[in-house]
Amino acid sequence: MLLEKDLKQLFSQLSHEDVVQIPCGNNELTLSSFNHGSKILLSTPVYFGGNFIPSSVRKCASLKHPFKEWSDIQTMLHIDENKFEISLRYLGDIETLNTRNFNEVLEEFSGIADRWRLILDEHDRNDLVYVRK
Repeated sequence: MLLEKDLKQLFSQLSHEDVVQIPCGNNELTLSSFNHGSKILLSTPVYFGGNFIPSSVRKCASLKHPFKEWSDIQTMLHIDENKFEISLRYLGDIETLNTRNFNEVLEEFSGIADRWRLILDEHDRNDLVYVRK
């Protein structure tokens, strides 16, 4: 949980740097500001494919957000073909964020990322081909 002074320091750091990384739960979140500092992008990896992303993982990642029933934030999955990685992203307005709701966004984002990680890893395991020797 971020305190008011931590949030001010974080936004100050974002005004000088393009990207800031912070730990949140089991996740390493990357924060980026753009559009003249009016927007913030949260991102964290939820799947690492090594050198391949299986078709069932791709299909799962392309489906609608399964957490819409309880989630108050809009997130999206992004597939990076060069890194064989899927990341969860959230785009929001900096002006509407204060300490309380920014902490809520971070916690909810981190929870959604944890759930996506489990779902995508399960689909990855389902694509494994077992070979008998």
